[in-house]
Amino acid sequence: MPMNHYGLQAKEHWQKDRPQEYARLEDPEAYFTQVGEDLEERIDQRRLALEATAPSTSSYLANVAALNTAWQTAESEVLREYFGEDETGPETTPE
Repeated sequence: MPMNHYGLQAKEHWQKDRPQEYARLEDPEAYFTQVGEDLEERIDQRRLALEATAPSTSSYLANVAALNTAWQTAESEVLREYFGEDETGPETTPE
């Protein structure tokens, strides 16, 4: 399976901000492919939880806006948790 955009983001982050840890990875492609899949799954779970709390309306456009907001919020929160607020990167370590 090819690396998704979340995996690519994480890989680029490690190359730039964590070069020593990146250099210790045995198989960076496999590692960041898995990281990308994990992030995507966490975003999807968070999105579903946020969607469940969103009020449903009779307006199609309002519903679409609520779903988009849930996805954007979920993505933002999960990526912030992974990359952190500062330059230290994720809390995970290379395998």
